[in-house]
Amino acid sequence: MLTQLTNMAGVILALSVAVERVIEILKGWIPWLGESSAKPKVEAFREGLIHALAAVVGAISAWLCGINPITQLVPNAPNTHWHRAFEYVIAGLLSSFGSAFWNHLLDILAAIKEGKEAATAALVNGTPTPPATTP
Repeated sequence: MLTQLTNMAGVILALSVAVERVIEILKGWIPWLGESSAKPKVEAFREGLIHALAAVVGAISAWLCGINPITQLVPNAPNTHWHRAFEYVIAGLLSSFGSAFWNHLLDILAAIKEGKEAATAALVNGTPTPPATTP
């Protein structure tokens, strides 16, 4: 299960990087989208529009690439048109979190995986594992 989570996080990270690049291109094409405003309501609308665009671009990209995060985690998930459409929307929303979020999550999952592998190796070799230290 941890490997599946790591794989899914890596795929969503790649999707998120692609979404960020597309959003940057759109900001170049639509100048007011890339310029922050001093007016709070206008700025809130602009930021909300950017997040909505990121989710839409992510969902379309997931559909084009066939990225199904739920199917990766649950192999026996139903395979209907509605279910796949829901998965693309979920992938789009997940990708709109940003690549920094997914990169950090991927680092955490990799650290957990390495810790489990070290503990397993220690059990196999018969050596005790050192106690975890807290910062």
